[in-house]
Amino acid sequence: MASTGARTETLVEFANTIRDQLTEARKGLTELRSSAAARQDVELETRKSIRRVEAVVAGTNTRDAIGENIIEAISSGLPAEWQVYDFRVAGGVVEF
Repeated sequence: MASTGARTETLVEFANTIRDQLTEARKGLTELRSSAAARQDVELETRKSIRRVEAVVAGTNTRDAIGENIIEAISSGLPAEWQVYDFRVAGGVVEF
């Protein structure tokens, strides 16, 4: 009987250990899901922002001027000899 009692106690301890580990695993999964949802929200906002920038940069003359200003600001760190203004391409003029 003592042997059976010891085995029962060992099984109870084992079951408690498994229960604790499962609880920790559930917590980890909940945190992972929460992080994934937050990341998806950030990615969605990023995509929306990129679309807004694309809408401003591409299109009408006003958008072209904004796009040119952005490109000029980005490339201002390049050597002066790499920057060309009013360049002729296929019968048209590219401002920058």
